[in-house]
Amino acid sequence: MKFKNNHADKFLNDLWKRINEYSLLNASKNDIGDYIIYLLNKHCVYVEKDVEKDVEKDVEKDVEKDVEKERFFDKLSHAKIEKILKINSARIKSAQNNIKIKYADDIDENSLFDDFINDLLDGKIVLRKAGDEKIKFVIENKAKRSIIEAKLKELCADTLDSSFNSEIVTIDIKNFLKMLKAQKNLPKEIESKVKKCDENIIIKALKSSVLGNVISLGALVFGA
Repeated sequence: MKFKNNHADKFLNDLWKRINEYSLLNASKNDIGDYIIYLLNKHCVYVEKDVEKDVEKDVEKDVEKDVEKERFFDKLSHAKIEKILKINSARIKSAQNNIKIKYADDIDENSLFDDFINDLLDGKIVLRKAGDEKIKFVIENKAKRSIIEAKLKELCADTLDSSFNSEIVTIDIKNFLKMLKAQKNLPKEIESKVKKCDENIIIKALKSSVLGNVISLGALVFGA
């Protein structure tokens, strides 16, 4: 773990402000721990080793390089965060929710939704059929789920269904597409890189949605 460029003073300033103005040292052990995690996530990068192939004089060899991960607490899997911070998955979920409620600002929320979009593009989130005109997917980060739900309520007057399992959410495909298309600077390749869940429900949704008038089926060639 190391500070981002010119962020050591910012880390200290944020910490001192929380101590001086909000009496951080009188808070509970978990609240203090969560704020430290928040500051590490905001001002530091996690450095991990990665092995890449390199060819030198026609000889292929493995080269170990440092890879910096920004906002590791938002982006890495729970399994990896457990090893980094020496806390269990339940504690991670609790911290994510507490940070979202008490410390995160609008910039943090926008960044989390950007992470969700990137996860879709990278195939880290896989969409699956969940009945007529609905899809489901797994999302571990409770703060991300909250942000997605807030956008659904604002744009579609809809909510996520996570009644079966809090980490497995179900959503109407029309509203899912509407939410994505409403984002500024949405990557053009999003439709072609989101994992295909069921071609039939996509076609039905487009036929019954205003989106069908503006999104061509050619732009919705979902990768298998």
